[in-house]
Amino acid sequence: MPKQFRKIASVLTVLGLLASFSISATNVYAESTVSQESTQEILNVVSDSMSRSRGLLRIQDSSDLEDMLLDIDWGYDFDNEYYEEEVENGFYYVINNRNEAIVTDYDGSATNLVIPSTLGGKPVKMIYYSAFTSLDQLKSVTISQGVEVIGASAFAACDNLAKVTIPSSVKTIDTLAFALDLSLNNVVVPSSVTKLGAGVFLLNSNLTNVTLPSSISTIPDSTFAGCESLSSIKLPSSIKTIGDSAFAMTGFSQFTVPNGVTTIGDEAFSDCEKLTDITIPKSVTKIGKSLADAGAEVVTIHGETGSYAETYAKQNDLAFKATNTTVDEKVIATGVTTANLNVRKGAGANYARIGGLTKGAKVEVVKKESNGWYKIKYNNTYGYVSGTYVKLDSQTPDPTPDPQPEEKVIATGVTTENLNVRKGAGANYARIGGLTKGAKVEVVKKESNGWYKIKYNNSYGYVSGTYVKLDSQTPDPTPDPQPEEKVIATGVTTENLNVRKGAGASYTRLGTLTKGTKVEIVKKESNGWYKIKYNNSYGYVSGTYVKLDSQTPDPQPEEKVIATGVTTENLNVRKGAGASYTRLGTLTKGTKVEIVKKESNGWYKIKYNNTYGYVSGTYVKLDSQTPDPTPDPKPEDEVIAKGTTTGNLNVRKGAGTSYASIGVLKKGTKVEIVKKESNGWYKIKYNNSYGYVSGKYVKLS
Repeated sequence: MPKQFRKIASVLTVLGLLASFSISATNVYAESTVSQESTQEILNVVSDSMSRSRGLLRIQDSSDLEDMLLDIDWGYDFDNEYYEEEVENGFYYVINNRNEAIVTDYDGSATNLVIPSTLGGKPVKMIYYSAFTSLDQLKSVTISQGVEVIGASAFAACDNLAKVTIPSSVKTIDTLAFALDLSLNNVVVPSSVTKLGAGVFLLNSNLTNVTLPSSISTIPDSTFAGCESLSSIKLPSSIKTIGDSAFAMTGFSQFTVPNGVTTIGDEAFSDCEKLTDITIPKSVTKIGKSLADAGAEVVTIHGETGSYAETYAKQNDLAFKATNTTVDEKVIATGVTTANLNVRKGAGANYARIGGLTKGAKVEVVKKESNGWYKIKYNNTYGYVSGTYVKLDSQTPDPTPDPQPEEKVIATGVTTENLNVRKGAGANYARIGGLTKGAKVEVVKKESNGWYKIKYNNSYGYVSGTYVKLDSQTPDPTPDPQPEEKVIATGVTTENLNVRKGAGASYTRLGTLTKGTKVEIVKKESNGWYKIKYNNSYGYVSGTYVKLDSQTPDPQPEEKVIATGVTTENLNVRKGAGASYTRLGTLTKGTKVEIVKKESNGWYKIKYNNTYGYVSGTYVKLDSQTPDPTPDPKPEDEVIAKGTTTGNLNVRKGAGTSYASIGVLKKGTKVEIVKKESNGWYKIKYNNSYGYVSGKYVKLS
């Protein structure tokens, strides 16, 4: 049995219970045991005012006290050797047989105490039982890196201790280590800690904020008992057990037990006078007696129908409210993941991540979405994963995606002509059928370009609103605000990446995408940022940290709008700047256009169906506030000859008299020829551009 240090103990509080391990004598270590007589003696002198402490700790006799302590190897020999205690700067310490220093006491006067990393030239690894108990002058304590063990009641009953810094080297914090520290309000337990003793923060009446690591699996008995100001806490998902009286006499009004917890101890929430609601997950299979006795007048347990929580509520005459009001969805297929896979709140990479599945995890599919994502059972509820990374079991076929929910009819009418039905809202989309003149149509949506989305052949299609006469009893529907932007590229993030409100780091942060998240790009900005789909809306990310999929080229940045206007007639949109180019679609009279470029022949390049097209400028009336844009200059042709006109001569748009005249040159005018056409006409420089004249009427120099 390890030797126990013997020192003077002040029994002012229940923390003095631990002083039974340190009976007054000379400053030496000697072999001893915890005597029942000495322990019981201390129990007998605990004041009546502290009786609730003993109740919370369930201490009746010395055996209870001994059972509370963690099994710690202090590095002592087990023979009859003696260890001399040494002192340095007010710190008493001994050196164990691993050449480690153990702090045993302190008689200095520091208010802001730093426990050193070495004493006597040896590394400080442990803080012994009650080493700093009842030091009322302490206001803050910083424990140096390297300390691994904080012993029982080490800092207990320090009334003015408001701040404690625990290093990432600490692995064990024993029973009552910080109990009855009445001024302590914020504690961060580092992730290095794997063992907590009972009542570590017992009766810390001003404690309001606690950070616990995911390295622990249990909230031990009475950990936060009597922390009256503690009204909220985030328990790590690693917690499996909540001990007896763990949150007794706390300030919670509502408490949610995290999923994964299996056991809740006796009186875990007893005497919580404000507590009215406790949410208990399906994972809990054991709850001790008197869960919330002497709490609020009515305590309601929330949980799933058929769960142990419901059974416990009925057995103990507690109110119960079901949380799973939705019907359990039928499993239509099963499979396994082929990679580590994010689980999301919705069917797409832009939805919030709610968890993850490791490669090879089994999945139960309840629905296949139209974009290939699966809705699956996840943590007693549902989530969504990409079907790309799920291999279905051979005995279960790939489920058919659910049909789209039926859209509400907002207007009715009849066609005024034989009318094409198209796949999208524009003449450039594929034809999927036709309607004869006078056919009835049911409109479910009006697009911003005047096209209607209609019911067609048990699905939907699009027709031009120009050729639909709406019934008088149904007003012309208001077009939806901007149609959803088309995805032009996809990729994955190469780092954790902020999503911003605009295209730059100066814009407000909307959220963060983890490394490897799939993104859907709808636009590339001129500064290299991408506009992406994000949380059912849009956001912006730096393109530097996005790796595009090999099948999608890097999108071109959107061109700047230099003028706006409206069409003066129904107007064809073409693939290039001229009537000879392929027709992409049609704009109805009065359609607004956004111009990004004026060509030298008077045609405009415009935004069209999330890309670009060309229209004749003759049929576009520009807005008064936007001047007619200057056409982009063409690269200047090289002058190959010069001459003078031999008569008054028309300058034409092309090389022939069939082309429109764009001006006249008087007899004797000098001309600069840049090209000779095969029919004898000359292409010449004219009015900062080019024109054509007949070579018959030009005398070369």
